[in-house]
Amino acid sequence: MAVPEVGLYAEVRKQIGVVQVVVLVGDRTPTKVHSEIHCNSIEVDFKDSKHTFTLPDGVGLNPKSCQGLHWVSGDGIHMRLQLAGDCKHDADEGIDDGGSGCSSVDVEIKALRQSDGAMFRCVSCSGSLLASPRSFSRVLPLPSENWREMSSDWCCHGNEYTRSLGQSSLAPNEADCFVSELYLSVHPVIMDANSVIVKAVTAKDKDAGTSTKRSQVQCCRCRQVLGEALYKANPSDDAKQWSAIENVHLYKHCIQVSDVRQEGGGLDGISCNIFSNYSLEMFLANHFASLSKSQMSFKFIVQSTDDNKAVLLLWLLSYDTMLLCSRSSAVSSCWKPFNGDEEEDERDDRDANAGVQYFRIAKILYHHRKDESFTSLLQEWNRDFGVETVRLPTHSCMELLLLLTTSTQNTPVSLRTMEGFKVGYLRMTTDTNQT
Repeated sequence: MAVPEVGLYAEVRKQIGVVQVVVLVGDRTPTKVHSEIHCNSIEVDFKDSKHTFTLPDGVGLNPKSCQGLHWVSGDGIHMRLQLAGDCKHDADEGIDDGGSGCSSVDVEIKALRQSDGAMFRCVSCSGSLLASPRSFSRVLPLPSENWREMSSDWCCHGNEYTRSLGQSSLAPNEADCFVSELYLSVHPVIMDANSVIVKAVTAKDKDAGTSTKRSQVQCCRCRQVLGEALYKANPSDDAKQWSAIENVHLYKHCIQVSDVRQEGGGLDGISCNIFSNYSLEMFLANHFASLSKSQMSFKFIVQSTDDNKAVLLLWLLSYDTMLLCSRSSAVSSCWKPFNGDEEEDERDDRDANAGVQYFRIAKILYHHRKDESFTSLLQEWNRDFGVETVRLPTHSCMELLLLLTTSTQNTPVSLRTMEGFKVGYLRMTTDTNQT
């Protein structure tokens, strides 16, 4: 008789030093369960099997702090613990960046600076986007998004410098590459005009009687959206020359950046893509977190750029949460396609004492427009000045909904709703780790 799989699901809130733990057992209802909490592991002993979950480095538990221990039918064992005192700092430093002390932007800047020649490709069809490989003389980080709106608060008294700075543009020169958390900013002259097209997208708001114009950069071969073009001034409808574009933003999850070495070097550029860990999920999670930081808003109305109709209502609860899960849990299973190491997955699935992998996530409450209370809540949020509107392409809206609903379905049943909202997650980093 096969032994039912037992999984671990845990949310680590680093700022308050609390870990919410759920030992998942599915439909299993044992008569007796013996559990032991250690500083770096959790052991669960059923009558017919024993399971040990080893926690990742930087996450230590205080066994004596266990509270709220109870059994939930359909889930399993629920408990709440505190992080060990000497692990609270480690959780901040060790998990988010793998203990390296460097942010992902720093690593990317270093790789671009050391490159003998960078070649940008479409992530969908691998078509080349540049006229020729480029070596950048300056590779610099960009400030956080919406920095212009915050520039007026940099000085206690407004002055001409801050006002002019807020109106200025951080446009790169031909030999520059500016790196943000979400995109690369490059000069249009380095792009191959025969490989990309600039498409004007107009979103009409029927209620307000207004329209919004945006310029998308798309791949000529597969029509994959690569980013957006920023013009020096508002161009006329027939202005499609590259000379009218000031800079191009290329989304990291839409491009491959390969390092072109000397011939005979034996280096496959595509295989060393420095953005291989990026995905639409990571892009959206960091985008909402960035908006929350800059706009001091935690509620978002997601609209489609095609018709400006609201698709989702999002409430960002946190973006400092670490999600721990064993490979045997449903949460881990639903994210396996993103890991990119199928052989390792199969090996760990056979390990009875498989370690725990972890993700940094944005925890989100959401309503879809087909939900019963969506219309009334949308009207309420439209009257709230603290709610921000985010416009995304229709296909991105649908993928966002799919990501959220998938995470909800693979969350313990008792944790899937809160205050009438569904609870979902978006990974802010795609690097999955296991002990």
